[in-house]
This record gives sequence, C-alpha cells and structure tokens, in this order.
Amino acid sequence: MDELAFPVNKFVIKQIDSFELNPSNNLLLYGPIGVGKLSIAKLLANKLSKTNNIANSGQITIINFNDVKSSIDEIRNIRGNVILKSTNTIDRVFILDNFEKLSLPAYNAFLKTLEEPPAGICFIICASDKTSIPVTILSRLNSINVIPPNQELSIEYFKSKYPKITIKNIEKIFQLNSGLPRLIDQDLMNFDLTEDSVINLAKRFFSVDGTEKLMMINELYKSREDCALFLKMVHSLSEAAIKNNSKNKIWQKMYSSSLAAVDLIESNSQPRLVLLNFVNEII
Repeated sequence: MDELAFPVNKFVIKQIDSFELNPSNNLLLYGPIGVGKLSIAKLLANKLSKTNNIANSGQITIINFNDVKSSIDEIRNIRGNVILKSTNTIDRVFILDNFEKLSLPAYNAFLKTLEEPPAGICFIICASDKTSIPVTILSRLNSINVIPPNQELSIEYFKSKYPKITIKNIEKIFQLNSGLPRLIDQDLMNFDLTEDSVINLAKRFFSVDGTEKLMMINELYKSREDCALFLKMVHSLSEAAIKNNSKNKIWQKMYSSSLAAVDLIESNSQPRLVLLNFVNEII
C-alpha cells in the first residue's frame, strides 16, 4: 500500500494482501468516510489487473452510487456487461462505491448476480454503513473492516510527507479528523500551502511601507496559528539580519516586538489586535 497518499492500518494491509493472493470471492471494504476505502479499492484493482494480465485498463470500472433511484439501472447495466463472460481468470474488476445507497430492487438484482457469479469478474465494494447491506449479500462477500491507523503510525507517516509542519500541528489535525487518513492528508496539504503563503508574506513584509504593512494584516489574519507563524517568521528573519551585522535599528525593534507578540498570541490574546499593535510599534 506504499502507493497511497496516506497510511493504512497494518492489520488491514495483511487482509488485503491475503485477498490479492487468492481473490476467490468478491470483496467488501467498509469503514467511516475518509478512511480511504475507494483509494484502497483502486490500488487493489490495479494490482489484480497486473497479476491477471488485464491488458485493457478500461476493464476496471468504477461506479459511484450517489442516486438511490438510478441504482437499479446501474446494476442492470453491470449484469448486462458481465453475463456473457466465461473465463477462469479475472479479466474485469468492478469497484462499487457508496454501495449502502442502493435501493431494495437494486440489492435484489445484485444478489442474483452473486447467486450466479459470472466467471472472470471481481467486485470490490465500498460502503460506509455495512449494516444497511442485506445479509444475503454480505454472506457472499469477503469483508474487511478498514479501520484507521494508530496515531503513532499516522504522525510518523505525515511528518515525513510534510516535514515543514510541526508534530504538534499534525497531532492537532489528526485529532480534529478522528484519525481518518484521507481527511488528515487533505487538511495537511491545505495547511502546508497556507504555511508557505504565510512565510512568503512575512518575507514581503520587510519590503513595503507602513501603510501597506497595515493592509497586509487583513490579508494575513485567518487564524491564531497563521498569526503566530507569521510573527515567528518575522522574528527569525530579523534575528538573521542582526547576526549579519545589519546597522538598521528596525531589525532590533522587529526582533523584540515580534517575540513579545508571539507570547501574547500564545497566551490567548486577540491575534488581530496583537498584530495591529505590532505593526504600529515598528512603523
């Protein structure tokens, strides 16, 4: 599962590897939204296609069931496509996402497909709510509960992927997303982009006049974390200038004022007010 953009629980990997070696039945991946079921299904389908020498990538079909009313038509289309197949090896993989949204007639139609399983076809089913799927279908599927990886594995993985983001912030995002890796990855990606923009903003801060500095505060202020990051970057840049023997007194003022402002923000003072006071002190 190294090809995925997020970590996978080690127990889940073992079960998926076992299925890949002997895909004798169809597979159900179930678990909460954001745990990465569809991404795992796509990767598994690609691996099965290589193992079984499926030359045509079009033989991997992904169907997302978002509309209950049209689900019966989708199932009928599947039955029409697979009923004439007859081979001893897998030559087509269907990924059925949001499977719990099927209507009762659609479930019944799919059950008929499983009762007379077409040769050469593998169904990989993704569902967030396993309990809504009829037992008659569940009994004909291999089931894997896709549980999130533990915090230690997730933080280690995401720290290597986003080295600029602190472990403290990764832990916070992990907790906000209940450990769901796909959601964590999306938030960290956005956080990384935000962090880069804040750092660039801090660098630009030194090249503009006092009025524009005040205007930049409105551009910057989004969260307490962004404000603190901005001030820490200003502090680091001014410290570097002082070490390079800059004679401009503004660097010393920025160095001391930014450090005091960070302390105020981290002690729960109003970030916007702290930033405005900081700019007024140095212009």
